[in-house]
Amino acid sequence: MIRSIQWPLIALAVLLLVAEPEHASSQSAYVSNFDDNTVSVINTVNDQVTSTIAVGDGPRGVAISPDGCTAYVADYRGNAVSIVDRRTDAGVKLVAVGAHPKGIAISPDGSTIYVADVGSDAVSIIDAHSAKVVANLKVGSEPMAVALSPDGSRLYVTHSGGDTVRIFDTKARVTVADIRVGASPIPVALTPSGDRIVIANNHGASVSILDAARLTVLATVAVGDYPIGIAITPDGSHAFVANNKPGTLSIIDLKTFAVVATISAGPYPSGVAISPDGSRLYVSNNTEATVTFISAATGQIVAKVPVGRSPMAFGEFVGQTECAKAR
Repeated sequence: MIRSIQWPLIALAVLLLVAEPEHASSQSAYVSNFDDNTVSVINTVNDQVTSTIAVGDGPRGVAISPDGCTAYVADYRGNAVSIVDRRTDAGVKLVAVGAHPKGIAISPDGSTIYVADVGSDAVSIIDAHSAKVVANLKVGSEPMAVALSPDGSRLYVTHSGGDTVRIFDTKARVTVADIRVGASPIPVALTPSGDRIVIANNHGASVSILDAARLTVLATVAVGDYPIGIAITPDGSHAFVANNKPGTLSIIDLKTFAVVATISAGPYPSGVAISPDGSRLYVSNNTEATVTFISAATGQIVAKVPVGRSPMAFGEFVGQTECAKAR
């Protein structure tokens, strides 16, 4: 069992670069509500839900375009991706993909969307300009999540059915490597520099940390039961891992590979994201129908915002809102 460490010790270890500012830059959290077929848009400055958008059936993963103008939502039960124009929050477009899409990611230039289709053992590739599926990659058993290298040249796909992560060359669309990790890997995230790959093993109560250059497992770190979400600090120094059953976040030092603290995250966290400035954490709480806001500087819960039923935000569901403000 992981022993909680008092938060001031982490502050002394310089967990984050800066303390939480009075007002973060304009950002929104896009929280998928699985049983309501909606996305709640939360203004992270005033902690208010600004809109609730109807999307497809069973929304799970969320990806925000780099310019903040578009949200892409994987509709697990609807076998589709909902495309939300953030300038209007209306006229949602549905793009059919494979069976049971869950994880979703967008290329750094915003041109391409990758969707993990759990039931099809495939990744659908969507052209953002045409909003059409342009290719399908056959991958390993039960692909759960996708992530991209900072330059977009490599795609990382976790396979819950095979306990592996598969790495693709996105240009040639060929497999670079298959790496065995822990039991039932689900979320995957990369450090901003792209040097570390962090994968949570849902049935293994562990996190695998990989060297992206050498394609080797550097460490396997024990965390809480059923880890299902990962967020990495903007400086790449620490990972926050949402442990679903105990309702905690494990905080991992990515240099020492040690859990340096365990903090409360609200009941049954199903996803975690961090603000671009590193000041706040956002945790979707599945059974409570809330999003918990946590100060990354203190580890304290600063707000709880009600959303729809069964919030299951999965991936980097926090993005800029400049595009919406400029309309």
